[in-house]
Amino acid sequence: MLYDSYERWNLKGSVDHKVNDNWSAGISFNLATSLKASGSKNAVNNAFLMAPIMMARYKEAAADGSYKAGDPIYQPGKDAVMYPDGGGPTSTINPITDRENSTDNTRSYNALGNIY
Repeated sequence: MLYDSYERWNLKGSVDHKVNDNWSAGISFNLATSLKASGSKNAVNNAFLMAPIMMARYKEAAADGSYKAGDPIYQPGKDAVMYPDGGGPTSTINPITDRENSTDNTRSYNALGNIY
């Protein structure tokens, strides 16, 4: 799941009253709230930082069942399966893993009203 969505709610209202033939009074308001849910802000940056020779997903399943073929590798440059003797050329987080497991939720509120 990539966690991209946008939701917005509006509430509007007004009350008018005619005091006499020459005068009227009232109030009106508009309230709005929105929720923008998006994934990682760093996924694209991590994609550029990751070496192009790195594998993003496992080709074969683990014998102990810790991962399956096609699962994303969290840090391809530090993975023990890929580099059993130590770290590889980079320790950048896999952008696929970062995108699938990160959220950035922003909620905003707006209000407008007048009295006359």
